[in-house]
Amino acid sequence: MKVTVASCQIDVSSASMEKNMAACEEAVKEAVAKGAQICLLPELAVTGYTVACYNRQQAEKALPLVARFEGLARELSVHIFVGFLREEEGRLRNTQGYFTPKGLAGMYFKNELVAHENLFAVPGKEPVIHDTPFGRIGCAICKDMLYKEVFLPYRGKVEMMAISSAWPDLSRDYKRGPLGKAARHNDLLIRELPQRIASYVGAPVVYCDSWGGPHRLFGSDVWMIGGSCIVTPEGFVEKGGTTGEQMLVAEMELKNTGPVDDVAPWPSRGYLTPLLAAEHTLYKACGLVRAVREKLAP
Repeated sequence: MKVTVASCQIDVSSASMEKNMAACEEAVKEAVAKGAQICLLPELAVTGYTVACYNRQQAEKALPLVARFEGLARELSVHIFVGFLREEEGRLRNTQGYFTPKGLAGMYFKNELVAHENLFAVPGKEPVIHDTPFGRIGCAICKDMLYKEVFLPYRGKVEMMAISSAWPDLSRDYKRGPLGKAARHNDLLIRELPQRIASYVGAPVVYCDSWGGPHRLFGSDVWMIGGSCIVTPEGFVEKGGTTGEQMLVAEMELKNTGPVDDVAPWPSRGYLTPLLAAEHTLYKACGLVRAVREKLAP
């Protein structure tokens, strides 16, 4: 089925959810004016992506803003995928919500959290496939892209993947030596991974990253790299830049052409592998700290 999709690369603020909401609404309206029927916004586009953003007060303040997407989707007759922090059963979740003209139709919780996220939130454990008027759409968020097994349940079973992200621009801080090589490899992944995922699952990928900063994470200023794209198993349809807010819009056929590329190494290997191993150790430590904190909480 042919459908017009949009990837809305915006500068997500870590200081103002109202500013983020205004940017999201403006981006969706611009995309719809260009014919978009499906709009994808970045990871945590409403609440922002910093350590300070990961708390229950932030999730509670976001509730009325997130609810506005229901009215926006209904008013514009558009389907919206957008990221926000949500408290679910007493625990924080990095969430991608799916809004239709009929309301909130479902949510996906990020499966592969970054170490600092695991200090405050809990990972999702399940893939999510939305049955939409345009076909079956699978979901993923940012670090999920590094792990091939996350996409196995989607392989041959979806007509599109909606992947939101807040991918860090590591090359701004690490320029030389092993860390510099790892940083450059990390920055290249936003070009390699959406294409590989499209081939692996056999369907188009709409990928939306945030751009800009700074975002304060444990005393350092992190910038997001951008690089959003729309890609099919055959190649890029639209490829955004790594600077600035951008709107990518494309009319494309949503279909599963059959998964391919099952044997090549996943792009997360190479210079990034030692850093991922160290990050995983930190991830487990953060999870233990969170578990202890939860037990001691009144």
